[in-house]
Amino acid sequence: MRPVEPVIYHLALAQQWQRAAGAPGGYTHSTLGVTLAEQGFIHCSFADQVQSVADLFYAGRSDVLLLTIDPRLVRAEILVEQVGPQQFPHIYGPLDPAAVRSVRALVQGPDGRLDAAPAPIP
Repeated sequence: MRPVEPVIYHLALAQQWQRAAGAPGGYTHSTLGVTLAEQGFIHCSFADQVQSVADLFYAGRSDVLLLTIDPRLVRAEILVEQVGPQQFPHIYGPLDPAAVRSVRALVQGPDGRLDAAPAPIP
């Protein structure tokens, strides 16, 4: 089983993140706007998975943010689970905005692909 790393990542739609940042209860969306209640968890990625998730689900969008999350500050349980041939971190509860170390808008290239490479963490 792959351990939870010092940071994990979540791709969020800008409007949903902005709504959650100031609201009680935290952020409650999983992938492409599917809610925590519908999915059962918030899908996250390790650094080496972010680009492939962006390519698969978010290509062509101009409203995607990359959240860098400190797992030590997440109150909900985080489980690393098998999804096809890979293991991904999943947050089983709301994401408290205080656990998010940085938020970066992803830039779309001319081919519609987002530059989702995580920035190095100091």
